[in-house]
Amino acid sequence: FFMCQMASGLLWPDEYFPRAGMDGKGQFEEGYRKVNEWFDVIEHEGFEEFLSGYLAVTVTALMLVYIFGDEKLKLRAKNAIDRIARESCIQCFDGIHLAPMGRVYRGTLAPFTSGIQSLLYQIDGKNARCLGDIWITLVSYSDYTFPEDVKDIIYNDADITLTSGRARISTKKTKGYMLTSVASPRKDPIEECPYKDTQYYDVLLMNEWFHGTSLFVPGEQGYQQHLWYAAISNR
Repeated sequence: FFMCQMASGLLWPDEYFPRAGMDGKGQFEEGYRKVNEWFDVIEHEGFEEFLSGYLAVTVTALMLVYIFGDEKLKLRAKNAIDRIARESCIQCFDGIHLAPMGRVYRGTLAPFTSGIQSLLYQIDGKNARCLGDIWITLVSYSDYTFPEDVKDIIYNDADITLTSGRARISTKKTKGYMLTSVASPRKDPIEECPYKDTQYYDVLLMNEWFHGTSLFVPGEQGYQQHLWYAAISNR
């Protein structure tokens, strides 16, 4: 949404937007500020909807920033897409995406159906293809290239723990099996975010209060969360 605000200002700088009460130049400036604030939070905390098909939508939004943003935004967008690619490749086992997820629909829990599967297929055509997912298409229409190390991450063994949002995710991957889970509860301290005064962080906290997107706590309500996976094959 912030990128759309910025883009509308780019396209129509002299038009007046009555609903917003400002002209296109004002729209661009406010959108530009909000996009950068969004990056501030993401670069510090990672993604609330971690490792889920929703990140395919995020990649599309980031591609718009990468294509239409200035050099500063272009670099921030590339770094964010690179991070999504690397973290998704850690969660690739025998050609498919398997991961705990910060927001998910029941139908995408089956192998080969996650939106991230489309990203993995873009990275390496040896991975399974997710038919019908259009969100990653924009990657093919730009000069963006995936980091050189991502294919190695797909095929290398892994024993790694990372955080995203308020989730702590541990993954053990070998040639024979994969185990991956979110900690519940998360026992290590959560570092305070220094960007609490941004609009994005306000929405993030409201989202967290509503259904606890990335904080898994025993006995508390959960909503559209997926806790863990175990696999010995791609089926």
